Amino acid sequence: MERVLVGGVEVEYRLIGPGSTDIPTIVFLHEGLGSASLWRDFPDRVCQATGWGGLVWSRWGYGGSDPRPLPWPHDYLEHMGRERVPALLEVLGIGDHLLWGHSDGASIALVNAGVAPAAGLRGVMSVACHVYAGVAKTAGPMREVGARFASGELRARLARHHADVVGAFHGWFDTWTDPAFASWSIEHLLRRIEVPVVVAQGDADEYDTLEQVERTVAAIRPGLATPLVIPECGHQPHLERPEVMIEATKTFLDRIAE
Repeated sequence: MERVLVGGVEVEYRLIGPGSTDIPTIVFLHEGLGSASLWRDFPDRVCQATGWGGLVWSRWGYGGSDPRPLPWPHDYLEHMGRERVPALLEVLGIGDHLLWGHSDGASIALVNAGVAPAAGLRGVMSVACHVYAGVAKTAGPMREVGARFASGELRARLARHHADVVGAFHGWFDTWTDPAFASWSIEHLLRRIEVPVVVAQGDADEYDTLEQVERTVAAIRPGLATPLVIPECGHQPHLERPEVMIEATKTFLDRIAE
């Protein structure tokens, strides 16, 4: 991994494809406990299938990037989309690009597209996004995640991917389980999006209901958002149904290139 200084914070990243900054780039935005390494080979497969370059990176507080002090503010997703994503793209010289976000990364991608799109943004692939909190279905899985981390099992697994595993976990977990966070929403920002968006989610997502898809599409200007429900799939379509997501990404890129 390379490292680059962005807004006073060093983040790890890697570029996929020769001359990646000279061709359109897919910018991958990981989930709430993700990192550059936790994507596995999915970004490379997407780039090979589409002919686009790729940018994989770990956000502040994740992976091999600089640790982020606790607690994280409740607007950490908005801050990342509004400030950190465009700053990273500018530093690395990324031109035409697609934002490909998963879970928290999808929320960040939607915020960026709505309030601070960098020059060259062509579209957003939003996968298992959260545009509002307070979903009752989330409570059970979150309790289970907390118990697994406390027991040491999840902590040991995540420690292979995060230099500051305690900070990465509690920054995310403590925010999403804070009762005051239940009123969080970014729906009011989505009307400002001016690029095409695919809103994808597995029909068996353990953390959310398909109402997230419905409300996301409804909040975006008519004609720009396309829903995509992946059958028999949970919260990680890129790992559970990689072929489906690669084909969906290729189809989307072919469409917006026309």
